[in-house]
Amino acid sequence: MKTLFFITALAVLFFSCNTKNNQQKIDTKNKQTIKTENNKTTDSLTTLLNSAGSIKIYEPLRYLIGETDSANSYYDITLSDVGKYHGKVCPGIATGFFMFKDVLSQLYPNGDMPMRSNIAVACSSPNDMMDVAGYILGIRNFYGRGELGHGLLTVDTTLNPHHKRQFVVIFKRLDNKKTLKVTFNKFKILDNKNDWKLAETVLHKFKKHERLDSNLTKFQEMIHAKVKDVINNHTKYYNIEPYDNYLFSFEKDNN
Repeated sequence: MKTLFFITALAVLFFSCNTKNNQQKIDTKNKQTIKTENNKTTDSLTTLLNSAGSIKIYEPLRYLIGETDSANSYYDITLSDVGKYHGKVCPGIATGFFMFKDVLSQLYPNGDMPMRSNIAVACSSPNDMMDVAGYILGIRNFYGRGELGHGLLTVDTTLNPHHKRQFVVIFKRLDNKKTLKVTFNKFKILDNKNDWKLAETVLHKFKKHERLDSNLTKFQEMIHAKVKDVINNHTKYYNIEPYDNYLFSFEKDNN
């Protein structure tokens, strides 16, 4: 009887250990699968961001302090660089990057390199474009950089857009006064109620430090798809047009 009990106990123990080992193998495999999928997503997003190209902008302060010679006194800024400053590369930041790229090519045609401290920007309301402007152009809203750029980034609420999810941005090249107006149609990025609802749900939980459920994956996939669309079709999200006779506050003060 004791022998039978001992054999039964061994069998139960063996089965229990085997089941536990199998479960551990399954869990490990699942974790590896998740890690692999996450790596694939990260690699895919990195490749996507790299395809956005870069913006070269002349920075006179680098030459001034002797960091480099005049010919190399510039920065080569990527979409990923702007994302590091803003905190993320979302569809809005991606749109802003291409907006600036297109505007600068119009303000500085024929391959000329745009220059920091020679471009002023006004926004109809505080928005993501101010982060893009701050990083690329080296300008700030409440202060300049001391040596250069004071008052070159501002909010002008008189630049009223026609839609509650539109933003107007004015760009002015100061040496020749060429001015462009850009209307950013942000409502075209999240263009249906389901996208807005998903984004609001995930961001609300994130801000509250609540557990993120399966909606997170859907949200990430949506964001990546939108960023990809911006990179491939960015001009549909904004309109650029000449805008003469606009004066910044520092220009009014000098008149």
